[in-house]
Amino acid sequence: MRLFHRSWHGGFSLVELTVAVAIFSMGIGSFSLLLLLALQGTLESRLQSVAVSQVRSLAESMELLPTAASSLPHASASPACLQGSVCAPMQMAAATLQQWQAQLAREIPGGSGTLCRDSTPADGSVRDDCCDGAGNRVVKVFWTEPGASGHEIEDRRIVARLPLS
Repeated sequence: MRLFHRSWHGGFSLVELTVAVAIFSMGIGSFSLLLLLALQGTLESRLQSVAVSQVRSLAESMELLPTAASSLPHASASPACLQGSVCAPMQMAAATLQQWQAQLAREIPGGSGTLCRDSTPADGSVRDDCCDGAGNRVVKVFWTEPGASGHEIEDRRIVARLPLS
C-alpha cells in the first residue's frame, strides 16, 4: 500500500507577500515625509541665518558712520561712494544701506530690510515695515516663506536694535 505524502515546501503565500509589501511601502512613505520635513527645516534655518548675518553686517557698517546713519533713509545714495569716490558721510551711509538692501533681496527670496527708528520694533511685515520714526534705531529684515501646508505664506522677521542712538 502506497501512501501519498504531501510535502510542504516553505515559502510565502500571496497574503503574506501583500502584507509585507504594504508595510514596506508605508515605511518608505514615512521616510520620504521625514526627509521633506527635514529639508523644509533646513531651508528655514538657512534663511534665518542669512537674515541674522545681514542684520549684523548692516549694524557693523552703520557703527562706522553713527551720525550719518541717524538721518537715514532720507539721504540720497550715490553708488560711487562705495567705489572709492569722496562722499559725505550721509551719502556713504545711504549707499551702504542701498547696497545692503540689494544683497538682501538676492540672498533671501522675497526679502527686504530697513534701518529706521521705531518704538514698537516687533511689528511690521514684508509689505509694511511699520517704522514710526520714534524710539530706538533698529534694523528690520522681512521675508516670506511657505507655511506648513505648503500653500499658505507666512511672514518672518528678524529685528535688532542698534546700540548707537
